[in-house]
Amino acid sequence: MKKRYTKCKRSLLSLLAMALIAMTACNKDDNDINNTASMYVPAVAVTRFYLKADSKVMNNLDSVFFSIDLENGVIFNADSLPKGTKISTLIPMITYSSTVTDASIEMEGGSYRTGTTDYRKNPGDSIDFTGKVTLTLKSEDVSRSYLLKVNVHKTDADSLTWGETAFSDLPSRMASPRRQKTVAAGDKTYSLIEESDGTFTFASCTDLFRYQWDKKAVTLPAGSDVRNLEYAGGCLYILDGNGALMKADPSDMQWSATGEIWTSIDGEYAGHILGIGLKDGVMTHLHYPAASNIAVTPVEEGFPVKEHSAMQAISNSWSAQPTVFIFGGVTSDGTVTDAVWAFDGESWANINNGIVPALAGASVVPYYSYRQTSTSWIQNEYEVWLLFGGRQANGELNRTLYVSYDNGVNWKKADTSLQLPDIIPGMQQADCLVSSIAMQSNLSDAWTVLKAPKRVMTRLPYEIDGYEISWKCPYLFIFGGENKAGSLDSRVWRGVLERMRFTPLI
Repeated sequence: MKKRYTKCKRSLLSLLAMALIAMTACNKDDNDINNTASMYVPAVAVTRFYLKADSKVMNNLDSVFFSIDLENGVIFNADSLPKGTKISTLIPMITYSSTVTDASIEMEGGSYRTGTTDYRKNPGDSIDFTGKVTLTLKSEDVSRSYLLKVNVHKTDADSLTWGETAFSDLPSRMASPRRQKTVAAGDKTYSLIEESDGTFTFASCTDLFRYQWDKKAVTLPAGSDVRNLEYAGGCLYILDGNGALMKADPSDMQWSATGEIWTSIDGEYAGHILGIGLKDGVMTHLHYPAASNIAVTPVEEGFPVKEHSAMQAISNSWSAQPTVFIFGGVTSDGTVTDAVWAFDGESWANINNGIVPALAGASVVPYYSYRQTSTSWIQNEYEVWLLFGGRQANGELNRTLYVSYDNGVNWKKADTSLQLPDIIPGMQQADCLVSSIAMQSNLSDAWTVLKAPKRVMTRLPYEIDGYEISWKCPYLFIFGGENKAGSLDSRVWRGVLERMRFTPLI
């Protein structure tokens, strides 16, 4: 039998695909929906359903979209309301056929009230949606019941949840490693670790969530500091004790000299390594391999020569060349800086000072955040930069997480829900990576997949194969980190924005 559905408020098609998922992830009483097929009867069909505006409950409450499944007799909001929304005294606005002779709403197990109300006589009566709510329509000898669901998130969808058990050990061969550096390399992660006995371990991983590493003992060039390790263009780079820039293929970890002598490595830029070295007696921005489209310029006053954040690439439409930026660090005169420096292939520029305190060894990572629009309760997704950790000029560790919506130009203290929990210690020199973990859910054959209205918030890309929906959930991984005394924390922490774990709206 062909399924039939009706349009909701503002003529938007119902979000049928999310029904089972929203109820499973966000709400209770999941088993009280009757999915038994039932003949569609226009005489007792609900043609429109929404909630009356009530700013005391939530702004734009009347703009919440409800799906109407006429066949299975379920009316629900696929995009759940924010955690904590009061749903015990809501007034439903229901439209149905003029042939309906009786319309009653029964409330069972609610926290505020129970019983039955005559909707035809008292359409303005408030309904307690904290329990099971059933609407029954009758027309002559035909009747139809609908389960009314007002879905509310059980958890704060915008909180960055760091589970107390979501940590593991660094991929070292021995206990109590001394130093570590972890870098992303396409679909792989590489970790270089100085062990407690002074030897070195090189570990590689293709799935951080499963956390299975290939480890082997390696030899580094004499005097190398593992914190100098960087990856670019298929090669690993490091400085030896004399400043010689060395490179190796990750597959064999055999180091060879590039012929370059540098004082520091900054990071990767368009497949090249950027760093600082002397040229004709002047501190200069250098790169390797040589490229005519990348400038070689003197180092600017106030530019950090060590302990800045990992170099991050910026997506932009105003520059033909890639753009990268770094935060904080220590300048040549020993000053801890609060500057954000950006490079577009031609020149370095200080794009920000202030807001975030001066920090050395801070971590910066790309992620996501959500903001509510001024005209709707729906949250819209934004790509942001998170900044945390680092050592202040007075030697104290930074415990505040900051967020930037404009590629590091402006920063602000992130909401409380995003701040790192107490169980994660203060740290400096930590490496933070994002890894997209494949997730999957079943849409069930009880629902027909329809395209979501444009007003629904932007979500991560997804794919549908039959009734299976799959998407990539971006998890954050924090490797190592040192305390004030410089001792390494040998743990790896894992966290995720809770909203990313919810099945995408489709």
